Amino acid sequence: MYTKIQQVFWFIVLVAMVFPIPYAFAEGPGVANGEIRIHTVSLRVLQERLRDCEPAKACSSELLQFSGITRLMGYVLDHNNQDIVLFGQKQVGLPPLHVEHFVTALRNAWMRYAPLRGNVYQYSYPGCSIDPNPSTFRKLSRIGRRIRQGSNSRQVDAQLAQWEQVCKEPQRVRVMGVPFHSDFARIMVEADYDMKRLADGIDKPDIPGLMSLMDSKMAAAKDAAIHERPIAISVGGMNRFWFYPGEQRYEEDEDIVLITDSPVRLLTEESYLGNTGKYVSGNRVDPHARHFAEGVSLLYGELAIHRPIYRELENLFRFFALAQIMRAKAVDRTVGLELNYLLEEFRLPRTPVNRQLPGRSALKQFQHRQELENGYREVRLWMPSCGGVGIEIPPSSNAFVHDRYGFLHTVKTRVQSARSDNSMLAWRVDIPSKSWHRFLIRLRMLRISKNNNAFSLISVESLNKGRGYLVTDKSGEHTIQEPKQLARHLQEASDVRNNIYVQTKGFPTSLKKEAFFRTVVSHSERIRSGHDVKLRMLGKYERSTGSKLPTARELALSPGFRLYGELSIEPYRKTGLYQGRHKFRTSIEGRIYTGIIRAVGKTKLIVNSFFERLQGLEKDLGKGSIMDSINATRQAMKESGEIEGDRDFRVIIDNQAGERQMVLLPLFHRGEYATV
Repeated sequence: MYTKIQQVFWFIVLVAMVFPIPYAFAEGPGVANGEIRIHTVSLRVLQERLRDCEPAKACSSELLQFSGITRLMGYVLDHNNQDIVLFGQKQVGLPPLHVEHFVTALRNAWMRYAPLRGNVYQYSYPGCSIDPNPSTFRKLSRIGRRIRQGSNSRQVDAQLAQWEQVCKEPQRVRVMGVPFHSDFARIMVEADYDMKRLADGIDKPDIPGLMSLMDSKMAAAKDAAIHERPIAISVGGMNRFWFYPGEQRYEEDEDIVLITDSPVRLLTEESYLGNTGKYVSGNRVDPHARHFAEGVSLLYGELAIHRPIYRELENLFRFFALAQIMRAKAVDRTVGLELNYLLEEFRLPRTPVNRQLPGRSALKQFQHRQELENGYREVRLWMPSCGGVGIEIPPSSNAFVHDRYGFLHTVKTRVQSARSDNSMLAWRVDIPSKSWHRFLIRLRMLRISKNNNAFSLISVESLNKGRGYLVTDKSGEHTIQEPKQLARHLQEASDVRNNIYVQTKGFPTSLKKEAFFRTVVSHSERIRSGHDVKLRMLGKYERSTGSKLPTARELALSPGFRLYGELSIEPYRKTGLYQGRHKFRTSIEGRIYTGIIRAVGKTKLIVNSFFERLQGLEKDLGKGSIMDSINATRQAMKESGEIEGDRDFRVIIDNQAGERQMVLLPLFHRGEYATV
């Protein structure tokens, strides 16, 4: 008898380069009397006071930190005082804004950092990169080959020790578009360096849904090894990450601009060391790297809470976005305000930035032994890892949306009227909370529709007692005169998504609303289309007053969800029915929120079957909403005969404030109409 030993060694190289940007317009703190407070800073007065105090280095923190504003929102033009007024929020626990960061962004936008070479200005957007030395990468490649060829653990351990030593060799720091020794550059480099720790799993912030690249690859390799499948994980290259702006959105009205959307998108690709000794793109994306990048993109807001450096980085991007807008719209010339002091004379403090940083290394190991008839099979896995920011936000006319609801006009009027004299540096402005919250909800619902690839979301508002309709969808706002036009618009707007959710406003009675959409469906059936469109009315939901949490409707429609905790089933209000309750998580604007699904059915067995089926339809963050999965589950249960109709089984979603959204939706589809 003999013993057969089969050993498999696996090796992966991870090198992360990182590039971040800001995410979205956030809700501010409430104040008394049903109003929301924002804070303002006069650029004209700021320049005047800096000019007086800066030469003696006697400027107060109020001046150098924008009077305590922590989040920049936009600007208002004050023609009477020849001024540009910045406005934003003060939020406890967030890092302050700094004048030097704004000045750096302004100077880049006004091309003060673009050297003239010959007859051409060499302009670069702000950015940074931490690059491994090509010779280091070649050494690691040789060590990696020896690790894969190792015949025993002692040899492999020796090579891993050498790997760790080589990983610590210094990497070159590059800064583009801004002065190297500036605090602007320091934040970019520090964020880049920190992202490496997230990618390789050295640091693990407690954020549900965020898995490091190393952990993702190790989990896949372990699963393959245990189930005796090939371990299909790429080796030999490095994964490069960079944050890039998603679709920018700004709301504007006369003399006011508000940053409403500046989403973070972490991108990735594999790169390799080419024959010339330079890194080149591999023109492919590692699926594990993509999963990590998508997780960071969707959870950037949550990550910024755990890591203040990312909030600071976000502030840089908002400064730069606003500076680019101001430059493109020539707001200084529009109001007659010279910005020469900020652009030419203000002395930026010198912040030391290292030109080299040591590489970082992480090692994960896994060993699995399987007994065989004539011996055993052993699989051993080693995953060693060895370590930019690009701020590119060109202003586009397509990114600007005119505010038709009058919210920005209210903000502008209150900013201007709250100024008691033209020598004020900063002042407070109170905005009616009702209009503020309506504005935020409208923005969030629009983002939900854009981010969810499983359905379209539209809003239909009845105007002038039924003599016209305002339709809002992901492409903007459209005025429609009759149901037939709406039917055609829905067919065109649905693209590949055959579920369209409709929220309504302004219809005088439910009967008139029902009659209107019956007519829409009737016209839809006469319009030839390449796909079948299902029109779903959003059911009623209860909203508590003053809540700053996402509504139950937003939780229901946000892309991606995960069930967690235990399912509880109990009798429902002495009705002979049973109610099941299960918690879930979803992501909205980079933050994780929780809700509760409540399902009411005839028996415990039916309720339990619903949640078992629903768990099988969980979606990764950003992939599909819980409302879609609930309706797919209900439909499958109807087809299997577990439930007969919509009235046999009800589902409700609650948010943390106790608001609820009915998920049993009236359905318009081929003339069918079901009521809740």
